[in-house]
Amino acid sequence: MNKNTWIIGFTLFAMFFGAGNLIFPTQLGLESGHFFWPAILAFALTGIGLPLLGVVVGALDKHGYIGSFNKISPRFSLIFLIIIYLTIGPLFAIPRTASTSFEMTVTPIAHNSGNLALFIFTVIYFLIVLYLCLNPNKMIDRIGSLLTPLLLITIVAMIIKGFVDFSGHSSNYGMTNAYHSNLSGFSQGFTQGYLTMDAIASIAFSMIVVNAIKATGIKHSDKIFKQLNQINKPLKAILLTHAHFDHIGALDDVLSKYDVPVYMHKEEFSFLTDPEKNGSSKFKQYGMPLTTSKAQPIALDEGNFTIDEFKFNVIHTPGHSPGSLTYVFDDFAVVGDTLFNNGIGRTDLYRGDYETLVDSIKDKLFELDGDLPLFPGHGQYTTVDDEQLNPYLDGQ
Repeated sequence: MNKNTWIIGFTLFAMFFGAGNLIFPTQLGLESGHFFWPAILAFALTGIGLPLLGVVVGALDKHGYIGSFNKISPRFSLIFLIIIYLTIGPLFAIPRTASTSFEMTVTPIAHNSGNLALFIFTVIYFLIVLYLCLNPNKMIDRIGSLLTPLLLITIVAMIIKGFVDFSGHSSNYGMTNAYHSNLSGFSQGFTQGYLTMDAIASIAFSMIVVNAIKATGIKHSDKIFKQLNQINKPLKAILLTHAHFDHIGALDDVLSKYDVPVYMHKEEFSFLTDPEKNGSSKFKQYGMPLTTSKAQPIALDEGNFTIDEFKFNVIHTPGHSPGSLTYVFDDFAVVGDTLFNNGIGRTDLYRGDYETLVDSIKDKLFELDGDLPLFPGHGQYTTVDDEQLNPYLDGQ
């Protein structure tokens, strides 16, 4: 387990350890009395299990919950995510973090809970938050390396103080009216675990975690090298369907090991050196690094080509990007991000255009054999026959 794994793990812990995690578990432990174990088990299910499940589910789609909810309806995705972000943001969770921190630190020490003191504390508190978040590329290191150790020290101090104050016999202080059976303890713990709001926060945190992993330098080049070794065949050339950041991230690593030509459409030569065009700058705010490549590509356009013993037809399929190409071989075709299994490519990156994309699919890809396997840049393969009822081709 390397350093980056520890930092990302600590970051995930620090992001979820908010005001609710500070208040509800300690309160639950004190009030549950003899029914501590069913209460804390239920709390773990909703306070830990649901957020963990939320992160995993969000990471399954490369676009996070936006991509997942778009499969239901783009309109539902937009409205639901706006509500979620407002809830975990300015309407509830963000103010709670400042007020709880004030009540847990300043009030017990200074014995002052006035509005002026709260205002000054809130300003200082959010200036610190701004420092931690101002540079997204350093946010993971700052949270994982700086904030997490402070949180761990605080938790250990709270545990020690709890044992000192209650001498390990907190069961004598239980609230018997609320915790009078195993079932009632379980019910109370289940509810309080959900009140931490971590299950809702996981919808936002999932993409931050995924992007953090990408930002720490975990690439796909090793997987490419492993696959090439398994098939035990020499690499002859690299055919790029397009030059977005997620398709060129490992390009230089591969070229440093294999001296082979790179082919792509001339419209996207500049994408290799321009993060604004290849899309990586769009995700900088989430902690992803800017992606560029030093490759010197060879231009391809529509027509039949032969590279070594490989013969294939090139189709220009713009829309997802201006120079998107489809490579048609005898037994399959590689369509890049133009068409997915029951989906299509995004068009919100540089020079993407929905109408152009749909025209490329209907006028060009749908002219291929109906049962020819079409391999996209992400996800499972599909066929022309299977995509005739693709809902995204009609503006849905």
